Amino acid sequence: MTHKSPYAWPSPPARAPQRTGQPGKLPARFRARRALRLAAVAGVWVTGLAVVVIAVAMVAMTTAPSARTGQAASAGFTASAAAARASAQAGQPAPRARAIQPARPAVTSLVFSGQGSANTTPFVIGGSGRWKVAWSYDCGGQAPGLTIRQAPAPPGPAASGLTVTRSAASGHGVAWANHDPGQHALHIRTACAWHLAVTSYS
Repeated sequence: MTHKSPYAWPSPPARAPQRTGQPGKLPARFRARRALRLAAVAGVWVTGLAVVVIAVAMVAMTTAPSARTGQAASAGFTASAAAARASAQAGQPAPRARAIQPARPAVTSLVFSGQGSANTTPFVIGGSGRWKVAWSYDCGGQAPGLTIRQAPAPPGPAASGLTVTRSAASGHGVAWANHDPGQHALHIRTACAWHLAVTSYS
């Protein structure tokens, strides 16, 4: 049996056994985090590349028609210049370009409808005085016939007044007046239901 002196140094504490792992090998959770970071960086890079490719494609599509339009305009200008030079060499004046004037639209002034004889309210025809009346009527058992007369009658030999005379039970058509600007009205004489549309051409 061994006796220790009370004045001897205390013995060092016992150490827990340490686990020895393979050097340079990280735990599984650290490897998983690194893999996720790499995947996120790769996804951002691929998205940025796709955005750049789409932007380049859109710019190319936008500029392509402009280039074709410019080439067409240049070709037209070159052809016009060549025609002018040929005319000058032949001793003829160069042809002048004519502006294409858009067609003037017809303007429907008024629409009238009713049953039986009536006089329309006055209306004004401007411009050259060319206007028309599209008419239709249906007697539906009433006494047949329709008469439309312009009031007042146009003055002068160049003017042609508007007159419609029908004896059938129904019908439709168009009547014209020329060289007749100014204020007009229409007198309708019938027992039938009728519809009129006045259109002027300035």
